[in-house]
Amino acid sequence: NLATVNCPELLTKVYSAYTLTASSIPALAPYLDVLDQWSEKVGLNLTQYPIYTYSLNDVYTAQMSLGIPLDDDLATIYPEIAEIAGIALDALYSSYTSRVLSAGPLLNQFFTVADQVIAGEDVQRVQIYSAHDLNVFAFETVTRVAVKQGVPKYASAYALELRKVVDTGDYIVLPVYLNTPSEDVIKYLEIEECGQRCAYESFRSLTSIYNLEESLWRTECGFSPDMEIDTSSVD
Repeated sequence: NLATVNCPELLTKVYSAYTLTASSIPALAPYLDVLDQWSEKVGLNLTQYPIYTYSLNDVYTAQMSLGIPLDDDLATIYPEIAEIAGIALDALYSSYTSRVLSAGPLLNQFFTVADQVIAGEDVQRVQIYSAHDLNVFAFETVTRVAVKQGVPKYASAYALELRKVVDTGDYIVLPVYLNTPSEDVIKYLEIEECGQRCAYESFRSLTSIYNLEESLWRTECGFSPDMEIDTSSVD
C-alpha cells in the first residue's frame, strides 16, 4: 500500500511539496517552454504547480494503455512530459522525511535478510513486494541510486541483489532495474559514491540514515491498528 495512506506525518510532508514552483526546481529549467505550452493546453499553471505534472502524466499513461491516443498537441511534447513528470516525482521525494517514511522499512528489511544470508541462516532469499510506482521510486531514493529512472512504468521492477565475490568472499550490493517486463535488457544502476558494485558494508553506511525499523516507523507516523485514517485523498 502507499505509505501516505497509513502515515499522516508523511501525507503532510507530501502535500507541502505541492507548493513548490518550477523556479525552485533547477532540473526543470530546460523545460519551461514546454511547461508553458502544457499549461495552456490543460488550463492549469504548471509552472506555478509543477508537482501536478506527475498526476497528469499518470492520466496520459492510463489513457494510452487503453489504446486512446493523446491529442496531437500533447503527443508532440509527450517525451518532454515524461521527463518533467520524473523530475516532479524526484522533487516530491526530495526531503529526508518523505524518503525515510516512504521506504525506510523496506531498506531495513533488505538488511535484515541480507545479514541472515551472510550469517548462513536458512532464510527465504528472494523477497518480492507488490508496489505502486511511488513505492518503487521511493525505494530508489533511500538506496541512493545515482540516476533515477523517472516515473516507474506499470510492472517495472527495482531490486537489490546481494552477491558474493567468489575470489575474495566479500559481499556486494548490485541495484537492478527492469523498465518493463517486455524489455530484454536489465539495467544495472549505480549507487551514489559507491558505483555499480557497492561493498555491502559501504552500502549500509551510505544508506544508514534511511534504515528505519517498522516499529520506529509506526511511532514516527503515529500509526496504530485501531487508528482512523482519512482516505479522502485516494477514494
